[in-house]
Amino acid sequence: MIYFKIFDNLKFWKNKNKFLDKLTEAISDIDIAKPVIGGSLGIALIIGFVYMLFIYLFAGIIVWIIMIIYCILLFILGLLAYNKYLEIDT
Repeated sequence: MIYFKIFDNLKFWKNKNKFLDKLTEAISDIDIAKPVIGGSLGIALIIGFVYMLFIYLFAGIIVWIIMIIYCILLFILGLLAYNKYLEIDT
């Protein structure tokens, strides 16, 4: 008998209907948003495939351009360091 009185006093059982109402509302919101979720998934897949195609076609070119830029910048940095050395030396 005491067990049932304690069990009935739990907050969940008092607010059971509110919880179920909120759960039903959340599920119906997801059901309403199905076209938007599906469209977002489709657009994400298309963009992903276009990005993978772009990387497949241009990855080598991008790597070579980055390596050339790195070498040029390293050369420029060396010249700047050498000029600074000459200023300090004199």
